[in-house]
Amino acid sequence: MEQFVLESEQGAKVVFHSRNYDESGWLDSYSIDLEAHGFHASTLVENPGYGHPPSQLFEKLAAQWSGWSGSERWSALEGELEIVATSDALGHIKLQFEVPGYSQSKGWSANAWLVVEAGQLESLAKEANAFFNQDA
Repeated sequence: MEQFVLESEQGAKVVFHSRNYDESGWLDSYSIDLEAHGFHASTLVENPGYGHPPSQLFEKLAAQWSGWSGSERWSALEGELEIVATSDALGHIKLQFEVPGYSQSKGWSANAWLVVEAGQLESLAKEANAFFNQDA
């Protein structure tokens, strides 16, 4: 899988792409684009071997498809990306993606969110696992 794409009916899109592998085959880094009507932000996210990829968050959300209280979070170890997920009583999952900007270029940040249905969580978890899998 070359890309892992999340889209909402509101027009927001998040695209994980451009995987880079080290000599051992480990997924060393990837890029993420945040897109919405007239808005585009992109950054490189490091994926050190002692960290956890975002696919673990999507697996956790799929296991809690009926909802949860508060928020579930995932952050890149170097702070390049944070994902926050919340759910409501109607089965809507709000996924917020934040690129602080301070890690690579001071003076900017980006934040995008999209809403998916609880019934989409299992397929999103499978797609995330396919993208973040260590096989090139």
